[in-house]
Amino acid sequence: MKKKTVFLFFISNFCFLPFHSHAQNELRELGVDTVRIVCLYEQVNVRDTLNPQRKVKNVMLLQIGNHCSKYYSFYQYLSDSLGYVFARKSYEMGQMLSGQKLVDEMVSEQKKIPVKRMPEGLNYTIFKNYPQKGQLTLWDHFGFDSFQYEEPLPDMQWKLNNDTLTVCGYLCKKATTAFRGRNYTVWYADEIPISDGPWKFNGLPGLILKAMDDQKYFSFECIAIETPKEIKPIYDLGGGRSRKISRTEYNKAKQRYMDNPGEYVSGNPVMTQTSPLSAYAYQKRPYNPMERTDE
Repeated sequence: MKKKTVFLFFISNFCFLPFHSHAQNELRELGVDTVRIVCLYEQVNVRDTLNPQRKVKNVMLLQIGNHCSKYYSFYQYLSDSLGYVFARKSYEMGQMLSGQKLVDEMVSEQKKIPVKRMPEGLNYTIFKNYPQKGQLTLWDHFGFDSFQYEEPLPDMQWKLNNDTLTVCGYLCKKATTAFRGRNYTVWYADEIPISDGPWKFNGLPGLILKAMDDQKYFSFECIAIETPKEIKPIYDLGGGRSRKISRTEYNKAKQRYMDNPGEYVSGNPVMTQTSPLSAYAYQKRPYNPMERTDE
């Protein structure tokens, strides 16, 4: 079967436009690796277990490099790309844009690319084998906080199966695992001998192209694969500005935020305002984390 490949040239037009040398050097310094393969995944989450029919969909981007990989929202990628466009325009004009002129430029550029608002709870970025081999780094932001935690790359214990399934044009093999409170079935392509995949999945002799938990609360399916024809860096554009905490501390903070965003942001559990908007800010949000246990 013909492999399903989508060439993302319209993206590269935004990410790799000719910059002023100063801006170009700054971006190059932020590059942590060079992209070998780009995969797009449709990620579907059930946020509210009391209403499992209501699903949150997002398109996620996995950039696989020579030494590390980066998994994050495709819409965040487009948003970052838009920022690069403004940087280029500013340097070309010899000055930073400001005031109404900046607003006009932003509106003009936003109309050119399909930047969508990311669903709440999908603002995280996951690096594997970064900043060093065998390490996983996650950074996320919610409320007014930006957090980062590091942990050893999870050692997932896989059970291999002879069943096969074609995903995105690749014949995949089946594997199952139990990881931090959930049971997963995945399909990996040993034709692509890279031990990686969406989210934190890793450890198989091929790239994971599809995954789902047994309750069907979380699913990931590859919808496009590309091998870039030009050099494209993998950037770390936010981790250095995040507060480093442990994974346990991060999970607790995220739970507090979802239980009461208004209290989390303001530090005041008593709502003094009575407007509907204020009341909503203090309402509990449905939260269904992928990791239900620490180990």
